[in-house]
Amino acid sequence: MRKLLVAGCSWSDLTKVDKCYGDWLSEEFDAEYHHHGSGIGSNWRIWRTVSEKIINQTFNRDDILLIQYTSITRQEFWSSYVEPKKYCHMGNITLREDFDDGQIIKFKVNMGNTQNDKNEKELFALYESYFINCDFEMLKQKQYHMMFQCMCKEYDLPNVFFLKAGGYSEHLLEYPMLPYYENNVITLKDLDPEWKQEYWLRPTDPRHLSTNGHEWFSEWLTPQIKDRLR
Repeated sequence: MRKLLVAGCSWSDLTKVDKCYGDWLSEEFDAEYHHHGSGIGSNWRIWRTVSEKIINQTFNRDDILLIQYTSITRQEFWSSYVEPKKYCHMGNITLREDFDDGQIIKFKVNMGNTQNDKNEKELFALYESYFINCDFEMLKQKQYHMMFQCMCKEYDLPNVFFLKAGGYSEHLLEYPMLPYYENNVITLKDLDPEWKQEYWLRPTDPRHLSTNGHEWFSEWLTPQIKDRLR
């Protein structure tokens, strides 16, 4: 059975909805769905989780991987502090992931006050104030993006698509593309003026999809993917 993986941030996650566009796509392609959309998720999380599955040869050349990049300033850290399970989720969104004897936590600008542990609060405040340089982040992410493409090609995965969606990934078009994948960038830029209010989670929030928006988006994506499948 073909597999479909969608990796991204809250745009691709179950943000105040019970079904996201990846669910509908998996039905359209009759595929086993691997959900890796993650609220507050970073590109580093995308590369970590998807690369692990690729290295373990979870996917073959007939499978579909959809990569929705997000803001370049987001990051993830390992923390020795273990938050009680009831605080590790916000609705359907997973905020923290267990790893070894600690947890992986997600950093996003202006998120420091949401941490319950004082050390994590201090880390986020220091990191945001003194350790972010957008040019340096872009340099690193261009390099990791190129390495990720090389790994996907080495593992014979032709159907890896890079999605520019919402307001998170304007920088995607600046990323270097291997000739092998240069036709695999899918962008919504030209469709933005046509979007209807009911497609948004809130009238003033074009960064998150409503249930109607997820369904519409999957319908729009389906032919974009089918036309590029190899």
